[in-house]
Amino acid sequence: MEDKDIIEQIETVLSDMKSFLENGNILIVEGHKDKAALKTLGVTANDKEGSDENIRLCANVPAGPFCEAIAEEVRKDPEKKIAILTDWDRRGKIRADSLTSQFDDLDTPYDMQFRRDLIRAAGRFIKDVESLDTFLRHLKEREEDPSVSDVWFFRADLPEIYFREAFPKP
Repeated sequence: MEDKDIIEQIETVLSDMKSFLENGNILIVEGHKDKAALKTLGVTANDKEGSDENIRLCANVPAGPFCEAIAEEVRKDPEKKIAILTDWDRRGKIRADSLTSQFDDLDTPYDMQFRRDLIRAAGRFIKDVESLDTFLRHLKEREEDPSVSDVWFFRADLPEIYFREAFPKP
C-alpha cells in the first residue's frame, strides 16, 4: 500500500471520528496522550472551545464502574453511541476485551470500527493512538519529499528526535 493510500484511509477514519463526536457520542481511548494526539489531528467536537469532553479515558480506572457510568449515560440518551479506540498492542487488546465484556454484560451497544480501520491502515507501522499524529505527519513529509527516510517505520518505539539527528535527510 502506498503512502497516499494510507494517508487517505487514516484521514477518512479521523473525519468519521470527528463527525461521531460532533453528534454528541462517546469515544473511549486509553490515556491522555491518545486524547492529545486526536485533538492535534482535529478530532474534537466542533464547538468554540474544541471540546473533547466526549473523549473518555479508560486507563487507570476499573472497567466495571467506568462502563456502568457510560452505560447509564447512554440509557438516559438513547441517541448516544459508544466507540472504543484502544491501542493495538497487547495491553490495548486486553483493555478492549475488558471494556467490550463489560458493555456486553450491561447490554450496552458499542462500536470498534474506528479501531479496526486504524489497525488496517497503520497497524504494521505503529502500535498506538498516540503515534498517529507523528506517523501521519511523517507520511505527508515523505509524500512531499521522497528522500525522507523510512527508517522511522522500523523503530517506532524510539523518539522522533532520534531519527532527525541519527538519520538526516540526504
